[in-house]
Amino acid sequence: RKLQASGITPVQLPFDNLFGASTRGRIKREIEDFQPDIVQTWMYQAARATPVSDAVHIGWLRGHHHLEDYLHCDHLVAMSRGAVATVIQQGWPPERIHHIRPHADPTRRPPMPRSRFETPDDAFLLLALGRLHWHKAFDTLLQVMAQLPPDVHLWIAGEGDQRSSLESFAQELGVTGRVRLLGWQEERAALFA
Repeated sequence: RKLQASGITPVQLPFDNLFGASTRGRIKREIEDFQPDIVQTWMYQAARATPVSDAVHIGWLRGHHHLEDYLHCDHLVAMSRGAVATVIQQGWPPERIHHIRPHADPTRRPPMPRSRFETPDDAFLLLALGRLHWHKAFDTLLQVMAQLPPDVHLWIAGEGDQRSSLESFAQELGVTGRVRLLGWQEERAALFA
């Protein structure tokens, strides 16, 4: 809606593990019609499905580091230094791999008040950030919470389609008093502090 309000019409295409021929063809047509200077892909399937063009193709590594899926990319962006090292070890040119931290703002900020999310000041606090999606394994984190001492609390900052199922699972595990789903948070530096 924000893009449309700005006069930009997004194109939504079906996504599956096979990235069907119709989606590949539509990606190619969109690139040919729009003539972008830069094409960015977030996920190996999209990187693999994006055709070679005159645009600089930047592929974002998202936990999948098999270079055969990024052969059409001019540059790669990794979210950890370990991923950078792994890709370089596999033979990717070091000058074409870049590290950009997700979420973290290196600027120091005062800590987010724990009282804002009903958390005791003396609690041992764990923080997780990410989209509430099964792939992020927040359900596993909740299972771990059930095994930790009662003075350990967890904040999960993020939003997604698994919110209600995570809330139900936390209740089933008996950890709702120690787990806070914070929703989308802009003040990430304060959360880390």
